[in-house]
This record gives sequence, C-alpha cells and structure tokens, in this order.
Amino acid sequence: MRGLRAATAATTVTTALLIAALPDVVQAQQEFPTKPIRVIVGFPPGSPADIVARLLGQKLAEAWGRPLVVQNSAAQRAASQPTGW
Repeated sequence: MRGLRAATAATTVTTALLIAALPDVVQAQQEFPTKPIRVIVGFPPGSPADIVARLLGQKLAEAWGRPLVVQNSAAQRAASQPTGW
C-alpha cells in the first residue's frame, strides 16, 4: 500500500509541475522560428531540383508567413551546418 501511495504522490507532483510549465511552452512555440528558414539545395542553380525548391519555397513562405531562403551549395550537401533549432 505504501508503494502505491508513493507512486500516486509522485505522479501528482509530476503532473502539477508539467501543468505549471505549460504556459511557457505555449509562449515559446508562438515565437518559432525567429530566423529565416534556409533550404539548402545540393545541386547547381537552374537545375530541376533548384527550380522545384524555389517554387515550393515560395508557396511555403506564403503559407507560413515567414521568409524562406533557398541556397545552392554542393559542398554543403555532404556536411550541412547545424542551424541551432
């Protein structure tokens, strides 16, 4: 019986902490993303992949209300830089 009480108390405390932290999580998600979204295309400019990325990027930027930048770089295809997100 003691184990059940301890488990119930732990669950209650954990739930209370999660509920207390919920407003911070909701507020943080409203600000994401703050930087322009980068799409790295690993093919040269003017290639079919570049054209598709730019067309989709334009539509996604309109839908999301955020700027979207398409970059062409074959060197970054192998090892892309982390964005921090």
